[in-house]
Amino acid sequence: MVVVTGPFKEYLQKVWSIPPEKISVVPNAVDCELLSPQDPAKEIVQEFGLEGRFVVGYIGNIGNAHGIETLVEAAACLRNSDPDVLFLVIGEGAEKEKLQSLTAKRQLTNIRIFPAQPRSRIPGIIAATQVCLVLLRKSELFKTVIPTKMLEFMACGRAVIAAVEGEARRIVVQADAGICTPPEDASAVALAIRWLRDNTARCSEMERNGRKFVVDNSSRKATAGDYLSLLKQLAQAGSDSKQVAAAATSAGRETH
Repeated sequence: MVVVTGPFKEYLQKVWSIPPEKISVVPNAVDCELLSPQDPAKEIVQEFGLEGRFVVGYIGNIGNAHGIETLVEAAACLRNSDPDVLFLVIGEGAEKEKLQSLTAKRQLTNIRIFPAQPRSRIPGIIAATQVCLVLLRKSELFKTVIPTKMLEFMACGRAVIAAVEGEARRIVVQADAGICTPPEDASAVALAIRWLRDNTARCSEMERNGRKFVVDNSSRKATAGDYLSLLKQLAQAGSDSKQVAAAATSAGRETH
């Protein structure tokens, strides 16, 4: 069994009693060539109506795990006090209709929601944001996961606001790639958005840090090497087992 984080391996050992030798860890990775920093394209800025705004991007799955209400409440916090802030949401998922309903009910014109876009467009869309948002609900299980979208944002050179705990938080702090807040804390998310908007030099430093961390630690090249090493180990173990079994069979025949 292959999992993407050490804490998830520990979770499986504890909750499901899976022997540690049956679990290998190979972290999530991203395509650092496709997902790389670039200048925002004027046509994308115009297409999504982002001119003159401080854009907070939420790009990816809109699922039950994410607690999308946090985004809605953060937008409500900033609607009157910070009219330049705009939340750009692009994606699909089980909670998208709920997000659309809450946005309409609260009349939050600082949230704009669009369908999922082709993979090839994602780097350009991320480039049109100023910061990107990562959300997870408060859960012991979610402490063990690393959202792939977070690594993608970092690879594209965007500081992240991560309302997460556990392994994802550890990466953001270690990389110095953004600001972490408690999960489901909309007020803290709103404060983090303001801080990054008002501290552009520090935000730019976090962007560079995030990109470097992903290239050094989470590129597909590195992960492919890890998988190859694991497969070689398994193949060797299988070969050794066959040799032992063959030797045992031969020895058994000689004793009859």
